[in-house]
Amino acid sequence: ASSEFDIDGFFVGARLKIQTVISEIRDFVSNIDSSLTGAVDNSAEKILYHINSIYEKTLTADKKRNEIIARQIEKLKVNLLPEDELQERVLNITYFLNKYSFELIGKLFNEFDVFDFNHQLIFM
Repeated sequence: ASSEFDIDGFFVGARLKIQTVISEIRDFVSNIDSSLTGAVDNSAEKILYHINSIYEKTLTADKKRNEIIARQIEKLKVNLLPEDELQERVLNITYFLNKYSFELIGKLFNEFDVFDFNHQLIFM
């Protein structure tokens, strides 16, 4: 499934920026006390671990979001094109009378202009 977001690209760039800043910190700290470079490296490892964790959670959230959208599109398609056919080819008036009651017939007579041969929409 494709995403509208470039998650991989974003996180590759973020990691590079973070590693650049960490490298600058390491260089700065090592000029003051070289024994602190281990602490910087340890902290860098933890930071990148957490960034990777956020990356994985972002991928999961995006996948879930895409699955929800795909289900909504499929539901819309099934309702608009039952059995991959136009509604009027599959559903007869009984379906709509059952769903909206016999008041539907009166509503149709009141809403439609029988002399207008263009498509007409009514809202239920």
